[in-house]
Amino acid sequence: MFIMAESLQKVETSTQTKDKRKYAKVVLFILAVGAVIFGVMGYIIWDQNQQIAAITEKKGNIDKEIKKIELQMQVETDPDKLSSLEQRLTMLTGSAKETIGEMERRDKNRARQMEDEGLRPSKNTIQPASLIGFCAM
Repeated sequence: MFIMAESLQKVETSTQTKDKRKYAKVVLFILAVGAVIFGVMGYIIWDQNQQIAAITEKKGNIDKEIKKIELQMQVETDPDKLSSLEQRLTMLTGSAKETIGEMERRDKNRARQMEDEGLRPSKNTIQPASLIGFCAM
């Protein structure tokens, strides 16, 4: 009887060991799949942030160009130069709108913020009234 009980105990122990190994493999597989998914998602988010940063930088450069041209237009008196500056301004404004549209496809909130920033005058921008006062001196 003790021999039979001992044999059953060995079989039970062996089965438990096999089950532990089997479940350990399943758990490790699930953890590995989770880690791969986490890594891929992290890369996708990083890539999207890089794209958004590039678009933001592009829009910032366009805005700087627009401000520069607006200042030149305020000072310029030659009609031909004013016309070419106006054409350049129109082209840059179109590029800015395209950039905002591109940002809108990626991040609507950031696109709205960029559009609002473009509508507000900068603190560094010289307003026409201040130029008139400066020219009168």
